[in-house]
Amino acid sequence: MRFARRLEDRLQALVERSLHEGGQPLLNPRLDYRPEPGLLEWVALVGEPVALGDRVSRLRRQRLNWNLERGELRLDSAGLLDALKIPGWHQEARLADLEAFELAFYERGEWRQTPVTESSVLGLRLRWTHLGRPYEIVVRLPEVRP
Repeated sequence: MRFARRLEDRLQALVERSLHEGGQPLLNPRLDYRPEPGLLEWVALVGEPVALGDRVSRLRRQRLNWNLERGELRLDSAGLLDALKIPGWHQEARLADLEAFELAFYERGEWRQTPVTESSVLGLRLRWTHLGRPYEIVVRLPEVRP
């Protein structure tokens, strides 16, 4: 499935990078998990270089967004890491007809529903049901490089 492959590629390209919005630092962890409203954000080194002002970068913000009420799972990206406003997100991949979704973090030798500390997460397990079929991916996260 293309969605699963794209998501796995983006997670395996995780890097540690601080972000700014509105000129202020966000103090973001490498994995920013917010179960309500159903968001997981990170920075990844992916894709073709994009011109950002006077420089070029392959770094992009990534956002996995799930909404069971709408039955949707989306992977979005944004090129601006240090935005003066809220960044403009671009849809990279989308699954409609999502019936179930579960995210687990591998940390300290066990799978957890929420991470104790985002910096010690070694892997992610994502399970979902789409059109009656179960899917699962397990991603070993890279050792991060600032």
